[in-house]
Amino acid sequence: MKFLITLSLLLMITSCSKKNELKGPRPLNQNHEVEQQENSSHRLVSFPILKLKSHKEMTFTISNLETESLKKKTLNLKQNSFLRSKMKRIIDSNSSEKLSINDLNRFEIHLTEQSKTELFSGLRFEEVNKNLVWWNTNFNFNSVYKGSVNHLSYSISLYNNIRNDFFDKDYFDLYRYENHDEEIQLSKEGGKSYELKSNEIHFGQIGNKLISNHFIIYEIEDFIFEGLSLKKWKREVLKKKSLLLVSAKDFEKVIYINDGESLLNALGRVDSSFESSINGNVKKVFAKSGDWKIIGSQNLVESLSAGKVIGLFLNDQSEELPKTKTILQMTEEEIVSFIQNKNDSANVFIQGNATEYKVVKWNELHPVYRTEEVHCNIRSGVCMTYRELPVERSCDVYRRRVEEYQMTYDASLVIDMYRIRIGERTYSLKEFKKEKLGDFYLAEGIINVEIFPFVGLAHRRVVEITILDSLKEVNIAQDLGACHLRHISRGGNGTTRTYIQEYLKSFSPTSFDSIIGTQRRMNVFISY
Repeated sequence: MKFLITLSLLLMITSCSKKNELKGPRPLNQNHEVEQQENSSHRLVSFPILKLKSHKEMTFTISNLETESLKKKTLNLKQNSFLRSKMKRIIDSNSSEKLSINDLNRFEIHLTEQSKTELFSGLRFEEVNKNLVWWNTNFNFNSVYKGSVNHLSYSISLYNNIRNDFFDKDYFDLYRYENHDEEIQLSKEGGKSYELKSNEIHFGQIGNKLISNHFIIYEIEDFIFEGLSLKKWKREVLKKKSLLLVSAKDFEKVIYINDGESLLNALGRVDSSFESSINGNVKKVFAKSGDWKIIGSQNLVESLSAGKVIGLFLNDQSEELPKTKTILQMTEEEIVSFIQNKNDSANVFIQGNATEYKVVKWNELHPVYRTEEVHCNIRSGVCMTYRELPVERSCDVYRRRVEEYQMTYDASLVIDMYRIRIGERTYSLKEFKKEKLGDFYLAEGIINVEIFPFVGLAHRRVVEITILDSLKEVNIAQDLGACHLRHISRGGNGTTRTYIQEYLKSFSPTSFDSIIGTQRRMNVFISY
């Protein structure tokens, strides 16, 4: 009996010992693996999303290839959200574009209307190909995270937001002539600014694109933050998560969605103000209510696998974002016309050529010839003798003719000579502006006429711009001026009379009708 009790106790102890072994502490290598995964995930979601904040102007340098002269211009800028512009195109125009993680690092700027005008100031349209240009723009690097980055590189592109084209794309390092390892400080707002430079490009390749709203896109290509590069971060984060890019008019945010998580769960996890409707529409995000649109996902409850980029866009019908326009060039025109779409503004950039018809006056010296006629008395039997006398003097006559000169004129100095015709009405530029139908901008040698979108039943209309001339018809006279030709008559001995008459061989007074004044023409770029 004692043996059985002892055996039972031994079996119980052995069993408890095995259970304790199963419930023992986690192996050290397993703890380390979990910790690595958590650190890796934290590192991905805390990686800084850099925002470039441009200063309000750029320095634009023009180099003449023939004279090697340099001209610098300060041009004012506007900055838009590239991401928001792209989302709005997808929503409003059913664009086939897809959101990309690269959109987080793209930033668009464009010139103001006055700066588009000044772009060509002092430079003729036909001479742009004789010039190289480059520009410098200062930016702040903003981020919600503090710290610094280095080894930053970026690209500059010209972008047509109608065709979704990136072209003329060049890559540059931020510090081409300085220490590549210098750290760029991140800040929420303000802070130190950094100059981003472009390479040289022919003016002819960029000028007409800038005035037709091709945007300058700055894209951060790479940088290193705490040992992790931007390029590697993009690869790694999309292996493990999806991204929700939230855009309202006054803010943008990035939400990380776990593999297999729905938008509904992700938004509820990060935003206590989030509300959705019964039918699955977003009602409020980050305390903003309105017409929220989802881009790239069917609904809120769909489970998302890693690697997707989804958009959440707060639509604002009053928000007008600029778009690229068609460019049309015309030369030597007295009248230019084009068709304007109802919802689109148009710009006409005008430079002037002219033909001037001018009366040229000069004095011309001519020898004065003389003839002598001697008339006799009839009873004498000899009636008349005639002879040429030697030249004794010369005199000046007035000469006139109309000559034409080809010239250029400063389009900005003749604003009263333009007329805009729309339908049955014709306006001067000042009347056009007063009626709030458009505006105009002036710079040296150029005028930029902006024509606003219009209201009404028609979807399109014809716009016609005319430049007036200052021609008039005059009578041009060529006369003897101060040259007095004498006619002398004197008697002889009672039987004869002598007549001496002065004349010019190669000139006689004439007059003719002609046109004088200035006939103006326009060289234009029409952006519409």
